[in-house]
Amino acid sequence: EVAADTVLSLSTTFTGSPGKIEWKRNGEVLADGDEGGRVTVETTLSSTTLTVLAVSADDAGRYRLTVGDEASTAVVSIV
Repeated sequence: EVAADTVLSLSTTFTGSPGKIEWKRNGEVLADGDEGGRVTVETTLSSTTLTVLAVSADDAGRYRLTVGDEASTAVVSIV
């Protein structure tokens, strides 16, 4: 559970050259600068971080990170 008006930060590290790195919430792609800048995505050669500022009830849902192909997917539910 994430309290309203706080910051949600999800991150992971990886090795190799994954190519595609994609964050989604409830099936919708999240990109850096979305929702008026409340959403940031920072990716380096070995990690990726999704940050959502001023979390609200609208941010609840299923977050999915795909690194490389669909075989390298992680899912977390935020309420």
